[in-house]
Amino acid sequence: MSSSVPEWRQLPLGFRFPEGKTFASFVTVPANEATVATLERWVNSATPGVFFLAGPAHSGRTHLLQAAAAQRLARDGGARVWLLPLAELAEAGLDPVEVTDGLEQAELLCLDDIDAVVTDSAWCEALFHLFNRLQQRGGQLLVSATMAPAALPCRLPDLQSRLGWGGCYRLEPLDDAGRHALLTELATRRGLQLAEGVPSYILTRFSRDSADLVNLVEKLDNFSLVTKRRITIALVRQLADSSIDGASS
Repeated sequence: MSSSVPEWRQLPLGFRFPEGKTFASFVTVPANEATVATLERWVNSATPGVFFLAGPAHSGRTHLLQAAAAQRLARDGGARVWLLPLAELAEAGLDPVEVTDGLEQAELLCLDDIDAVVTDSAWCEALFHLFNRLQQRGGQLLVSATMAPAALPCRLPDLQSRLGWGGCYRLEPLDDAGRHALLTELATRRGLQLAEGVPSYILTRFSRDSADLVNLVEKLDNFSLVTKRRITIALVRQLADSSIDGASS
């Protein structure tokens, strides 16, 4: 392989999926349970085709793509499973033809945030040809976006049509019960125990965005280690006060 090919492209099988990103660890609302179960069955079946996952920011789309990739590798350790963060690749200014070259070899190809590139004609053209090559080889294509294929501002109608071949499965954002469960799950993964009332306190006084909750639990973990104290409402309040003081100093 040419040394001019970007490093990320040379090491597709060395991709390190974030620890804990599995179907079992995905916290969701009842409205999403059927979608998640259908996706897991589809991945395990290795059935060729396309699966389109749509949902708003922080609804868990990326988590599910990573979970699907990890699941397929667990099912078949020798499988060619690749995940492309399209928004990041486009922002880096990479050539879409070079990016997609050879990816039809994948048995499961995950394209995250396709809405970030479909307004670009060059990306549309490259993805259209990749789609056709992948389908000819019988691979699985898992795609995510904030909207359904029919609503995408896609510059290439033929690509837009193909993305909808497998239908569209939608994710709803977490409700308060889901956020509460997310906090508990995040703490459990880190071996932490949240004192009674802590999740409710956090949800009434901090950002309820899922990504912000992940960051907050990480900060609480570190703060708890430094202070050698349990995670109680008082500790959460102290962390918030120290963050405010630090921001204003």
